[in-house]
Amino acid sequence: IGVFSERFPDKTIIADAGLYTWNKEAKQMLHALGADRLTIPLEENAAQLRMRGTDGDDLIVYGYLPVMYSAQCVVRNTSGCTHVPSSRYITDRYGTRFPVENRCSICTNIIYNSVPLDLTPCLREIKDMQAGTWRLFFTGESPEECVRIATKAAGMLQGSISAGTETEETALCDQSTRGHFKRGAQ
Repeated sequence: IGVFSERFPDKTIIADAGLYTWNKEAKQMLHALGADRLTIPLEENAAQLRMRGTDGDDLIVYGYLPVMYSAQCVVRNTSGCTHVPSSRYITDRYGTRFPVENRCSICTNIIYNSVPLDLTPCLREIKDMQAGTWRLFFTGESPEECVRIATKAAGMLQGSISAGTETEETALCDQSTRGHFKRGAQ
């Protein structure tokens, strides 16, 4: 962040969730290094986030989140390296399918959760957090799905769709997870 802010002082630096800000001290350090905005950590629950402070930070409210980064290339280990980035699925021993994206330029795989994070059923709580931005994290959704999800999320943020308790009506998709928002990291 420091190098980037020195080389490009006129650019806005937004630290993603990978630049971790678990507590107030970490937030202060990233701001001191030059980050203009931060992303709220994905591993903390709502109570921990209130203690950390969330005012003005970005909150990811929807998306298939990475569960693992791996240098064990799925393509190379199954059919041989093609040097062509692609997406495919792996299946665990329980039959759950996980999307995998291989990044050939750095010989890495990103394994995503089998269901997306969806915090919109927790609308009252996330509005109380006073996040600066709600972020939708699209990966493999079709253009039509992106439009449907973004339209519904915008309606919720603007208040045309009322906040309720956790119900299917307030969810952006049929199957989803709340991630660590309710229980925190174990």
